[in-house]
Amino acid sequence: MSRDGQAERGMERAVRRERSPRAHVSALEGQKKRLARRARALGRLLVRVRRARGRLEARAVRAEAALALAADRCVEEEQQRSQLASLYVASRRLLPLRTREEACRALQDIIANLVGSEEIAVFEIDGSGAARVVAAYGVDPSSAVLVAPEEGIVGRVARRIEPYFRQGAALGSDPSAPQAPCARGEGDVMACVPLTMDERVVGVIAVFHLLSQKPALGPIDKGLLEALGTLAAGPFCAGRERCGALETR
Repeated sequence: MSRDGQAERGMERAVRRERSPRAHVSALEGQKKRLARRARALGRLLVRVRRARGRLEARAVRAEAALALAADRCVEEEQQRSQLASLYVASRRLLPLRTREEACRALQDIIANLVGSEEIAVFEIDGSGAARVVAAYGVDPSSAVLVAPEEGIVGRVARRIEPYFRQGAALGSDPSAPQAPCARGEGDVMACVPLTMDERVVGVIAVFHLLSQKPALGPIDKGLLEALGTLAAGPFCAGRERCGALETR
């Protein structure tokens, strides 16, 4: 081989060596661009995924709120059905009665079975506003409520024609709220409701301790006791003389 041929091949090899790094760099740059495009596409996809996730989370929150609202409505409807059932039972028991004694015995039975107390007292309010015990079940006869009823809760309920429910005795009440002043021995009164007829007070029902399985009075109990104040008033003041005396008040 001539010297000229050897020199030519040497130059070719040198050119190939020079071009090889350039080609490698060019390939790397192309790969880098492709990776950059893929990264941008993945970034856009990630943004869409995050937005979709946000929408799903918002839907989940709305669904949970709707379920909670539906559950509350179910509880309210169940309470209403229970209250209506209790009122139906009480009205069926009281409306046919014709004497005060029958009304008092019916009140004892209804309050024991539907409210959860076997300790009640029923008072008569005369034309002057004086209170007199006409029936007492499971109550200590020496209780201040029975001895001097018009001086305490019974008298206040009769004068104001407003029911009394002991703070903390009803569900949802605030146990730390200030209590109405009670006469000695009246701390055991859980509830006290007026018996009313034609917007006049004819008597008062006082409910004392609850049964052991009854932790507190609930909204249904309160509504039932207030309804009893109206339902029982008719048979309680049965008799023309009694109602006539009230009318002169």
